[in-house]
Amino acid sequence: MKRLNFKLVKVLAFVVIRADFKTVEKKYLEQNEDPEKVTHYLAEFKRLRDQQKIKETNEKDIEYWGKKPFKDLVEFVEELVELSTEMRQLKQKNIKGAKLIASNEKWYVFAIYDYEAAKFLADKTEWCIKHENNWKSYSEFSDFYFFISKDRTDDWRKIALQVQKGADFNDKYTYWDAKDTNHSSYDLQSHNLELPKIKISWNPRVDIGGKNIRVDLVDELPANTKIEGDLQIKDTPLTKLPDGLHVTKLLDLTGSEIKELPKKLKVYTLRVSNLIKEIPDDIQVTHLDLTYSGDIKLPDNLACESLVLYSPVSESQITKLPDGLKIGNLDLKYTNIEELPERLYARILRLGESKITKLPEDSKCELLDLRNSKIVEIPAKEYEEILIDKKSSITKLPDGLSIFQDFDITKTNITELPKKFSCDRLVVPSTIKELPSGLNVNKLDLKNTSLTELPADLQVRELDISNTKIDKLPKENSYETLNIRGTPITELPDNLEVQNLDIRDTEITKLPNKMHVVDRMYLNNKITELPDDLVIGKRLFVRENQLKEIPKGLENKIIEIY
Repeated sequence: MKRLNFKLVKVLAFVVIRADFKTVEKKYLEQNEDPEKVTHYLAEFKRLRDQQKIKETNEKDIEYWGKKPFKDLVEFVEELVELSTEMRQLKQKNIKGAKLIASNEKWYVFAIYDYEAAKFLADKTEWCIKHENNWKSYSEFSDFYFFISKDRTDDWRKIALQVQKGADFNDKYTYWDAKDTNHSSYDLQSHNLELPKIKISWNPRVDIGGKNIRVDLVDELPANTKIEGDLQIKDTPLTKLPDGLHVTKLLDLTGSEIKELPKKLKVYTLRVSNLIKEIPDDIQVTHLDLTYSGDIKLPDNLACESLVLYSPVSESQITKLPDGLKIGNLDLKYTNIEELPERLYARILRLGESKITKLPEDSKCELLDLRNSKIVEIPAKEYEEILIDKKSSITKLPDGLSIFQDFDITKTNITELPKKFSCDRLVVPSTIKELPSGLNVNKLDLKNTSLTELPADLQVRELDISNTKIDKLPKENSYETLNIRGTPITELPDNLEVQNLDIRDTEITKLPNKMHVVDRMYLNNKITELPDDLVIGKRLFVRENQLKEIPKGLENKIIEIY
């Protein structure tokens, strides 16, 4: 029998072990555990196993821990890690309130929860929180983490990190050396201390029995608790939320063991996990994040400002939205939803990259974003704004469509305008050959199109037909802006009143009677005389030496520019 190659066996074993670790790592990450923390504890486990510090056979197998919650592995590793002198003495003296959360070759990092632990670990420093009154005062609004050096004897042998919630709700970090001199994180970088990387944030407080207590230290919250700021359940002892809970910012349930939402929950932003199977009817939520949810049940007539169903790294399993949904911002990109619910109201509805092919007649939205969508037909309704591009499937608009904002269809597949169409500003592409009657537009941009005439009933405040073949204006004789530059128009109507007028590169040789330009006018080079009754409010732009005579009252209004 041939002998097995010993080196080959070692390589194969390494590959298998590495594969097992990757499998367990993936499981933990799918449970929304902190990636840095997972990497750290798996590496510590492997180190302890390689050093023969794990005695029980089953506990040496990483697959054994892969079947358990991540916190079990953390507790197991922390029990076997070589304890610092401080940690050993904490255990011997039975001093609670300090937890080892990270370490490397040069440092231990402790989260400090209690005065006795703070006093003990702050020994031989000048930190004021060694004194009980100061600890009580500062710990009301600050979290503390102590970095204990394994070998330093200078002022950096111990560092206290103070984490506060600022007035702008952003965390503020201050570091204190052993001499009680404060430093910023930027200062620490210049000393090259090689501190362990930790991911921490300020923990919200809750008033229980008149005491201001950190949420991450509370086993149970009383009914009607109000939390100012964020509440992240992960890494807390909480397994249930109280009825009437009110969270003023984010309530994050990912990575927690919470399986049910409480009654009368009021929250600004709610991020649910795949353990939550139902959103209750009586919830009050402004932003609902279902990115990490399973196929969760949503109540009919749910109302919120936004509903988040996807992210670059995760996709919701929701396939149906509730009837009567009232929402501020609904983006269905990359979701599994194939049809919109009945009686949907969305202030902003984005359907690009979605599976939606039809808009229900009873749906209502203000901003409709159809860029890169499969929608082929729009109900004839009033919209604040509609966005369409070349990747949109829509090629035709319904008669009677009304849009309050600007509508630019130059980069779309639309080749025909509907009847009785209205909007504030319409930008028309060269593909449009004719304008319909009944067009109700405040500002009409037709420049560089192939149009040759305007509807007789057209009424607009701002009209741009520059560089077109249109040779006649409608009977309307009052405009805010009129641009006919580069057109074959030869005359302007009498009594024309306009705020801004551009007639450059036209064949007009004479200005009409009683013409009033409120702001400014650009004259073509064909006109050499101005009528005496011409009124110019601000400026008249002409060619150098173009005018034979300047009427009285216009001397200060002429600007020669070309």
